[in-house]
Amino acid sequence: MSASSSGGVIVFLDIDGVLLPFGSNAAAVEPPALFDDACLSALSALLAAPLPCEPRLVLSSTWRAQPAFVADILDEFRRFGAANDGSPLGAVTAFVDATSTEHFGARQHEIASWLERRRAQGQAPAAWVCLDDEELLDGEECAERRAMFEGHVVQTRSDVGLTAEQAARAVALLRAQLAGSGSTSKRRRGDGEEEGEEYDENVTPGLHAVQTRLSAVSRTV
Repeated sequence: MSASSSGGVIVFLDIDGVLLPFGSNAAAVEPPALFDDACLSALSALLAAPLPCEPRLVLSSTWRAQPAFVADILDEFRRFGAANDGSPLGAVTAFVDATSTEHFGARQHEIASWLERRRAQGQAPAAWVCLDDEELLDGEECAERRAMFEGHVVQTRSDVGLTAEQAARAVALLRAQLAGSGSTSKRRRGDGEEEGEEYDENVTPGLHAVQTRLSAVSRTV
């Protein structure tokens, strides 16, 4: 099944702890910015990575429940895109979808419900990855669906947010899924701890160059 003939490539995006670090150790964000530019740069590099089709964003954050908050996210994408020529975030004018706002529970369950609904409609993603600071693999709540989520999770640190390394990891997971590889079970946590075998960073050609260019530009604004 090709990416274009299915539900495409999906990135489930959390906000707090991913684009908006929080906690006593989190770096301050200077107004008028709302999100951390380093985190936005990492997300931009992920979206710009060479994949069979463009990754599409599904909002999985609790921010999805408030239209004004969703508008704030898109405004931040436009701000970053205007300041960083060539960033794909500047072209994001809407989310392709959001997880259900009818109930809030375990984040893993919310995402699983979205995926199950799409599969029932014959629109299952060819590849998908979750960017989240919440636990999506371990613990009692996640035990039943752990196998479903292994190889699809990049967990950030709440006080740091999404990093360039984690963006590269997300692209590696997507490429492995698209290639039908079974070697996607390794998990890279936001705190730098690793489980399983090392992944090959060469599976993301061009991603480092994109990230370097965006980082250089963002340091000047």
